[in-house]
Amino acid sequence: MPKSFADEIRDRLPRILIDFVTMLAVIFALYLIMPIAYVTSYVIPGVGLAGGMLIGLGALVISLMIEARAYYDLQGLSIAFASYVVAKRRGPTTAMKAQLKEALEDVGKAVSLLILIALLAPVLVIIPGIGVAVIALPLISLLIVALYGWKSWGICKEELEKIFKAFAEGLAKAFEK
Repeated sequence: MPKSFADEIRDRLPRILIDFVTMLAVIFALYLIMPIAYVTSYVIPGVGLAGGMLIGLGALVISLMIEARAYYDLQGLSIAFASYVVAKRRGPTTAMKAQLKEALEDVGKAVSLLILIALLAPVLVIIPGIGVAVIALPLISLLIVALYGWKSWGICKEELEKIFKAFAEGLAKAFEK
């Protein structure tokens, strides 16, 4: 049996907040450690990587694991929210409710990914050689919004057309008298 939205909040919100605080702690520690790693520029024998690069890559892997868990929880919360909103809405047909739920889930996915990209950027900036990848993050964010927003916009446009047609009809009737 699916959990209610309130149960999802109780289960997932603390984990999401802990993941965000952990990400901020990783970023803070990285900004403290990386300048020292740059200064020492110790090359690890056998690996051939500078200590700073190895620390940065390790922090990136840890960050990605934390963000994967946060994304999973954000997704669960956004799906539960979409189900809650659609269940409370009266009037639309079953097919329209399914489309509305899908549109809300897409918006939740886009927002979740944008939050995670914003948390990943400070980690990428400080890693030598990878920091250039931060330039692509706004483009990736725009692509994410465009992909998820395209389908959602179609659904929202249909709803707006219905609202505006009803408004125009009411306004036209007022002037017919």
